[in-house]
Amino acid sequence: MSVGTPNAGGLINGVQAVASPLYSLVSPGSAWGTQETIDYLNAAVQVVHDRFPDTPPLALGDIGARHGGPLRPHISHQAGRDLDISFYYRDGTRWYARGTRDNLDFPRLWAFVRALIEKTDIDLILLDHGLQDPLKEYALSVGEDPAWLAQIFQGKGAVRAIIRHAPGHATHLHLRFWNPLAQETARRCYASLARHQLVRAPVQYTTHKAKKNETLAMIAKKYGSTVRAIRDANGLHSTLIKEQAVYRIPITGSGVRVPHVERLRVPARRPPPAPHDTSEAARPLSTREHE
Repeated sequence: MSVGTPNAGGLINGVQAVASPLYSLVSPGSAWGTQETIDYLNAAVQVVHDRFPDTPPLALGDIGARHGGPLRPHISHQAGRDLDISFYYRDGTRWYARGTRDNLDFPRLWAFVRALIEKTDIDLILLDHGLQDPLKEYALSVGEDPAWLAQIFQGKGAVRAIIRHAPGHATHLHLRFWNPLAQETARRCYASLARHQLVRAPVQYTTHKAKKNETLAMIAKKYGSTVRAIRDANGLHSTLIKEQAVYRIPITGSGVRVPHVERLRVPARRPPPAPHDTSEAARPLSTREHE
């Protein structure tokens, strides 16, 4: 069950990903997610291997902790629905190398992204904007529908994009899936889980910009938090803070929202139209004869 939200949630009866020809594990202890998340990932990667039989395994980064909840250094990855995974590289690089136009394997990368959109309940794909353009250019070059791509990639369209920019995602993809079964089951069972103390109030965060002469103790008192909790949330090794720096403040107690109040509504999938074949052989004979 996927409890709460990706930024403030937990995981009940999580499943640990297993290394396979599809991917290796960067950190097995942080490779816990829902069965749906792992099944969706496997289905999309398998599409790439079916199309390109000599495909090397990807490197699977963090999914989440065994019981979900906060996982450093991430803000999300708390409910078993997020994961980090490597790009496909042309030169054999496997994990956390910065992607470029020259080193990325765009045929395999696009096949993977397309399969995620077509065959899974993908919520979002985080990818640096500097890599979105060449990926989109490749998709257009193989005949993908421009109107569909305009909806999928981040832009000015009214439709919520699936592929979006976030800082720090020039080295890997961040995927987040909807989990119709795991989320709805958690919503229905939440009261019972809480009654049996199988879930605890999720940690949620706000931000605070430090003022002149302000201390961590003052900030903790203002938000009803603790110095230790703020230090842990920001990876601080002491109580020293910097003026004008922005810090994450964990919110607990009455300030935390109870998750899964409303029934889950998973958006309809947006599969791509059939790509247009632009090869010479596919063009009508009559058209080619008159050139």
